Amino acid sequence: MKMTLLASVCIFKGNKVLLLRQAKGESQEGFWGPPGGHADNEENPLKVAARETKEETGLDIEIKGLIRGGILVIPDGREYAFTFFLAKPEKWKEIVFPKNEISEYAWASLNDIKKGKYPLRKPFLMPGLLRAFEKKKIAPADVFVIQGSEEETPRV
Repeated sequence: MKMTLLASVCIFKGNKVLLLRQAKGESQEGFWGPPGGHADNEENPLKVAARETKEETGLDIEIKGLIRGGILVIPDGREYAFTFFLAKPEKWKEIVFPKNEISEYAWASLNDIKKGKYPLRKPFLMPGLLRAFEKKKIAPADVFVIQGSEEETPRV
């Protein structure tokens, strides 16, 4: 079975992180999570993170680093490689979201996350969000540069 690549982005405004609520009719209706999604075709994690954030918020981002990554295996055999990035908007502007996918957004504090004020789409999101509040990167964004490629810096 083919592994699916997922990427999520933690964007902070002060000491609060951006969360998006899934719209009615979506598979995770009513649940919250950071901007993110799965790869289309052969996208790398940086491109997935940038594309999904742009689609879901209207924001262009600068990825600052990787805060968490791993492999998620679902009991039915599906496998996912996931990445959590710390990012900041290239320019702050009003968040605009597709109303057919996202019903609202919120800026959540660490206390909000810990107390479950915003029920998360999936349990694996919690450790990434908690680590994001520490703002400790485990790797810089350029860790995804392929050695020997023509590109020396990550492009999203």
